[in-house]
Formats: sequence, C-alpha cells, structure tokens
Amino acid sequence: MIWKVLQSVAIILLLVPASACTSRTAPQEPVELKARVFLFQEQEKDIDPYPVRMLVTADFLRMDEGSANDDFLLFDRKKQVVFSVNRDTQSYYRFERRNVGRDGKRKPKLTVADNDVSDMPLFQGKKPRYRTYFANGDRCLDVVSAPGFDEDAVAAIRGYLNVMSDEHAATLDQTPRDMQADCMLADFVYAPVRHLNDGFPLREWDYRGYSRTLIDVGEETVRTSLFELPEGYQQANTVAGRE
Repeated sequence: MIWKVLQSVAIILLLVPASACTSRTAPQEPVELKARVFLFQEQEKDIDPYPVRMLVTADFLRMDEGSANDDFLLFDRKKQVVFSVNRDTQSYYRFERRNVGRDGKRKPKLTVADNDVSDMPLFQGKKPRYRTYFANGDRCLDVVSAPGFDEDAVAAIRGYLNVMSDEHAATLDQTPRDMQADCMLADFVYAPVRHLNDGFPLREWDYRGYSRTLIDVGEETVRTSLFELPEGYQQANTVAGRE
C-alpha cells in the first residue's frame, strides 16, 4: 500500500456515491491540465524499494506507482476527502476530515533535535534542514527537508496527513495496546505534520524501517481523469460495523 499512513490504521468508512470525486470540469472543457510531479523511492522493512509518483494540482493530490492503471490514493484538497482505490476489487476506501478530539493524557512528550548539515549539498540553491523527532525520548522520525520549497505541495501533504490522522484518532480505542507505541501515537495521531513545518521532505526514515527519498521533480500535462474515481467502483464496507 502506497504511503505509510495507511499501513496500520483501523479504518472507519462512510458510504458515499462514486461520483463524489468526479472532475469539476465540464465535458466540453479541456481534458488535460498541468500538474507538478514528484518522484520518490519508498522502502519498507524486508520489502524491495518501489517507485511512488505524487501529482499535485490546486484541487488534488494523487499518489501511485507511476501508471494511470495502478492502485492510487487521491486527496480532494477542497473537500478534505481521501480515496484509496483498489483496481483488483474495483472498490475504494473513503476517509474524510472529522476534527476528532485527542485525549491529552495519552499524548507523548514531543521533542526535536537539529543535526549537522554542513556536508549536505544545496537543494534549489539552499541548504536543507535535517531534524530528528522524538516521542517520550524514543527516536521516531528523521527528515531532511527543503525550507521554502513548493509550499503549496507541502500544504497538500499536510491536508492529506491530517485527514488520515483523524481516522487514526477516531479508531484509537480499537487499536491493540501493543501497537500504540509512543512513536505511533506521535506520528499518526498527535503530531502527524510536525515535520512539515521545516519544509518539503526530501528524505525521511522512521522507527519501523520505512524510508522515502525524493528522486526527481518536474511538471507534466496529465489527463483530468487521473483525479476521478473510476466509473462503477464501489466503496468498501467498514471494519468497525458501520456502512
């Protein structure tokens, strides 16, 4: 599954029509648009590296493995809704911003440390920032960031992670206690976007063995259909007894 936030979440889904994420353009208008393209290499523990493509427009963020025919994640930035689309089952999961409260008693102590970047090359003419993020003293996440680089893309990632964080928070009581490590609570529930305050993530690696590295950046003309749910796909049922 693309993007680390979906790997260990207990999901509550809401039934919506498949038309909820259709393109906003009228049929007579152009079927292509400009998108900023970010190519990454991701790796999980004991899994070979795999490519991830992120497309960002004013209205959407899409992540896939580089093909229009892949499974994909789609974030509607205006509606604050995430769709996870599975080609094999012709279905999708839907997540929306829920503004779920967090129990302050379970929040770990969050700290951050700056690291030396004197030997790092410039990115877009600026020195990156390298910081390590902790929860109750445990090392959770290391991120090399580019301050000031493509702040709109950073905003899109922030919106996506906030939606997924609400899902984690809403189902936290159903998550086994042995899975609620301090770093899990920090990275997925209480502070999922703290690293984005330092800029666009060029490289990140976490306590679980996950890593993600930016390989290339560009702009392409793509079809608007990349930002639509495939026709006929159905929403998957919930795992928490709601449909």
